[in-house]
Amino acid sequence: MMVGLTTVNNKRPPIPEHTGIFKLHLQASATMGTAEVREAVKLPAFVHLDEWLAAKILGIFEEVSHVVSLLEDICGECKLMSAGKHVHYAWCNADGTYIQNVTSRVYMRNLLEYGNEVLSDRELIPLDGRPFAKAFRATIGVLLKRIFRVYAHAYVMHFKKIRDLDVEGQMNYCFKHFLFFVREFDLVS
Repeated sequence: MMVGLTTVNNKRPPIPEHTGIFKLHLQASATMGTAEVREAVKLPAFVHLDEWLAAKILGIFEEVSHVVSLLEDICGECKLMSAGKHVHYAWCNADGTYIQNVTSRVYMRNLLEYGNEVLSDRELIPLDGRPFAKAFRATIGVLLKRIFRVYAHAYVMHFKKIRDLDVEGQMNYCFKHFLFFVREFDLVS
């Protein structure tokens, strides 16, 4: 079962609904059903790049929250966060000093907590017209890299079950949205 952003960890959305960034997120989400996904990620005229990135990341984070909710139900035997036999992902803190191998469920819970922290950080993503923090793009790069790992795990380790549950189309849509966005703005190397 997939859940909305407002129900992840029973917390409010990390960016308040009355803000311009959240409104851009809603406008972007509304175009997803009518426009090609590739076109929907492009920067609109007269919108500041960092505001657009924040708005789009909010949507991508909401989508991966749904994926995590789905995987929590089918990921019971995954001892490591992996994407195949030889690719394992460890969790590390923001400065990279503490690295820990964790189960896929722990990794995904950590991702949701980390994403909420990043999107709630008003020094990183100001809502009052101040410039975005210099670390904004590097920080969202880390978040997006971790989101990619959830998709890699889902596709490599659980694709048959995803197909059996008849949610392959939704998963593909979310991943395309993520991938086109990351590639459009060269956010992950």
